[in-house]
Amino acid sequence: MIIRATHERYSFLIRESGRETLLGTAQTRYLSSEVAGGFTGVLIGLYAYGEGSTAEFSNFKCEYL
Repeated sequence: MIIRATHERYSFLIRESGRETLLGTAQTRYLSSEVAGGFTGVLIGLYAYGEGSTAEFSNFKCEYL
């Protein structure tokens, strides 16, 4: 997964066979302390969700460009 961030928006993409596909976007202002009531930062991570869910992640790489 690729996450690109600007001051206004987060963009979530995947890269497969050398091609990037946009999964969705979110406005960053909805994560600010003015809107979210005390939010102090952003956390990015991998997880599995749901009863009995399992996941295996390999080759995870986080680059700040």
